[in-house]
Amino acid sequence: MKLNTYTIEEAITLMRNLSKFHKTFSIKFRKIGGGDSIISKCSLRPMATTASDKFGAYKLQLTNEENNTQRSCYIPLIKEVNGIKVD
Repeated sequence: MKLNTYTIEEAITLMRNLSKFHKTFSIKFRKIGGGDSIISKCSLRPMATTASDKFGAYKLQLTNEENNTQRSCYIPLIKEVNGIKVD
């Protein structure tokens, strides 16, 4: 790990651990249509099956804890977790 950056593996491990202990995190990711999306308080939820989403293996399934909505983001498009850049 570089100072003030996470690898994608480190970021996912952090998000899994926080979610396991019912703690929230913030995430910034690039949207498919362009632009960035930021969720200030979210947690991970179970992955979608590939039967229901053929790209499910490439996505994180999130719950926005501020308004209890379900979101997803493509793993390669994650830019930051808790304000720390993901490379």
